[in-house]
Amino acid sequence: DYAAALIGLGKMEAGRRHLSSALRRLEQAIEIDPHDAEAQFAYAEVLEAMGRTNEALAAYFRTLEYNPLHAKASQNIGAIQLANDQPEQALARFDQAVELLPEDGLLRFQRGQAHLALKHLPQAIADFQTASRTVGDRPEIFYQLALALDAAQQKKEALQAAEQALRLAPNYADARDLSQRLRR
Repeated sequence: DYAAALIGLGKMEAGRRHLSSALRRLEQAIEIDPHDAEAQFAYAEVLEAMGRTNEALAAYFRTLEYNPLHAKASQNIGAIQLANDQPEQALARFDQAVELLPEDGLLRFQRGQAHLALKHLPQAIADFQTASRTVGDRPEIFYQLALALDAAQQKKEALQAAEQALRLAPNYADARDLSQRLRR
């Protein structure tokens, strides 16, 4: 009957990829305290890992209902919305999360992707540059930065970003193609 212990057990089981048993533990925790934001968040993450995206979204929204300042819930909602080709909705969620976690590199990368999808090029570039400084070993960040710079007609800078992506991942075909196109 101790919700925090059940949440902890559920998170441990999820970490071991025992998703069904993790889900049961988290359901028990939610039954004890349905307004526990951390239980709802952990439950949402397990549902998402199981591919049950719509149910995960509902649980993430419940997380925000019980804790409106839960940045990771906003971030995860935004990621799902971006994957579902809803960049405007995703951007709103990412903006909320960035207010709380302004230096989170992955979050800034995701917000940059939403900006790029909406053709907000200066904002996309700024977010990708922040992400590249804080999470500098991810080739996809430099590739997306190169795409944004190319779209903004900054060819020299775009080529530099594409080549950095290739230095980090020499077999990154999209970055190689972009780099070759920018050299022409």
